[in-house]
Amino acid sequence: MGGTEFQILNLGRAHTGGDLVVYLPQTKVLFLGEVYARGMFPSQRSSYPSEWEETLKKAKTLDVSWYVPGHGFVDGKAELKADLEDSLKIQEYIVAEGKRLHALGLPCTNAGAPPVCEATKQVNWGPFASVPQTRSKQDIAINRVYMELEGKLPK
Repeated sequence: MGGTEFQILNLGRAHTGGDLVVYLPQTKVLFLGEVYARGMFPSQRSSYPSEWEETLKKAKTLDVSWYVPGHGFVDGKAELKADLEDSLKIQEYIVAEGKRLHALGLPCTNAGAPPVCEATKQVNWGPFASVPQTRSKQDIAINRVYMELEGKLPK
């Protein structure tokens, strides 16, 4: 388009079941949209938690200089690359904590909006506990992991 090559890629499900990213190979820019929210706890309302991890890992394997988030500031490429790594670690924490709490048999139900997740009273976000929006989004996040573990996510 206008002499600029761009590729629309599906690296996998993440924030939703239909996440797409746009890659500009000449300038090595990857627009990640909702797959990457910089500096905040990711919104899990319609997510595929374990697949989101894998999608972020695939994004990191591409020949990219600039990772552009769907939310958050775009400043330096080194800062964006480091923050993308933090986003992956947060997603790994979400999945690991959900699995840990589920294995303990702690309740988290999808009956309400938002879900009622007693399990999050025992959640441990480690170094990501102070990431903006963590506490307000944690019940939904853990609930999505529970749904994934129990085979209740949409195909």
